[in-house]
Amino acid sequence: MKDGKSWFGLGCVYLKQFFGLTFDPKDLHKSLVAYNNAANDPNMQNDADLFGNRASVHQYTEYYQLALLDFDKCAKLDPLQSGVDSWPKMDHLKGLLGAVARFVRMCQKEVDSVNSGNKVTGGGKLKYAFPILFKKYAAMKDGVSGAEIEETIGFVKRDDVHKGKFLKVEIVKCLGDGLPRTFVAKDVKGVCMGVSVFNVTIPIQVGDELLVASPCVFRVKVDFEECKADYVNLRIDRPWMLSVNGKIVGKQSIALTEARFENL
Repeated sequence: MKDGKSWFGLGCVYLKQFFGLTFDPKDLHKSLVAYNNAANDPNMQNDADLFGNRASVHQYTEYYQLALLDFDKCAKLDPLQSGVDSWPKMDHLKGLLGAVARFVRMCQKEVDSVNSGNKVTGGGKLKYAFPILFKKYAAMKDGVSGAEIEETIGFVKRDDVHKGKFLKVEIVKCLGDGLPRTFVAKDVKGVCMGVSVFNVTIPIQVGDELLVASPCVFRVKVDFEECKADYVNLRIDRPWMLSVNGKIVGKQSIALTEARFENL
């Protein structure tokens, strides 16, 4: 295919297939590739639906800088129709990112007042985001076993995980029940981070202990208009790899995400 309209249609098919049927990350990646190919067509540069849909993919995968850029373009291209929803989505996302970054800094300062390790430098920049301590736990009977002790890891891509490892965190702040459900937590070494939770309906509150198998930990960095954010984030989108206060999330507490997007 060479025309952008066909690529856009293919992207919609893959996106609908992901949210409506498979939840296979490969389908989500294929939708993004198709949307990117569509955006390379000069005739699609004024198609607000294309950029609105691509923004939704970026938001779900937590590439927030790209999501904000596409929401902004969609809103400006068609402010009276397709872009109507983009303005509030963009404002909500900016507010959420700012809140997470602010509370992560506050949490880190409180931890640092007790423990001099893992300090944060001025301006909210991360000085030491790692190591994050992993331990071997038996709480997740059906999860990953044999996790290494004192394992030091770095960031991974948002669709990658640290296989065979556990990450234990304590919830210190609840910031919203939207998509995703958003929290601030600290790990056993006092590293504070944002936590984004998808596909789980069970209550999660301050003081709860989360044990995540094969965790996905990455850095969120956004500089868009007045929104400035830079923090470590833990993504939880596979509830069957999670336990809360020692209890594994059951099938009855799994609710796969629904998404709204524009078709051809």
